[in-house]
Amino acid sequence: MNMQSNHMKTRTVAAILVGGSLAVTSSASAGLTWMASASDASMDSGIQLYASSTTKSDFVQLVGASALTAGTATMGASTISYTGIDAQGGWALSGSLPNVEGSHVRSDNNTLFFEVTGQQQVSFWSAAGLGSMQFRIMNWNTLETLVDHYDFELDNTAAFDWTQTLEAGVYVMQFNAASRSEGDIAFSGDMMTFTVPAPGALALVGAAGLVGARRRR
Repeated sequence: MNMQSNHMKTRTVAAILVGGSLAVTSSASAGLTWMASASDASMDSGIQLYASSTTKSDFVQLVGASALTAGTATMGASTISYTGIDAQGGWALSGSLPNVEGSHVRSDNNTLFFEVTGQQQVSFWSAAGLGSMQFRIMNWNTLETLVDHYDFELDNTAAFDWTQTLEAGVYVMQFNAASRSEGDIAFSGDMMTFTVPAPGALALVGAAGLVGARRRR
């Protein structure tokens, strides 16, 4: 769907504050560090947000370091919001639109780079009832695809959950989400979430496993 934007907003930032230290182009959490661009600087991270009513649309683009920060596109009662990287290292994409034909929200051509040191568990979820969705993670160095899930044929997606422990390396994440094309179905809530367990949570899981093993002996 091609939309002519009435106004376009591009936001850039030089640095963001994470965990009490200044990170020039990255946001770190546990064993995962988000990056403003690929490790070889050949490509920037980027987020695109679109919201439209029957006659107008709003387009917000976040490029480089600003792709790690929050953004919202709004037109009338149609809104789509991206949280940016939160304190735990995850992000969420949410949307809201009225029961009015012609209303639409979407976020596509999104790319985020991150690096894992050691090992890091990550989880992704997308909602049922979207018009379309796609989620992909690939190792930037080896080009190995870890997950590539898409759902758009029926214009009414099924919920999708994915969890995996990633090994050390640089990764590229790509994702897209859009409301249903009928435009007359009200929607409000999370469209996609990506979560990174806190180090304390992982430690508790490990400790519980050790206790269970001891009790079975």
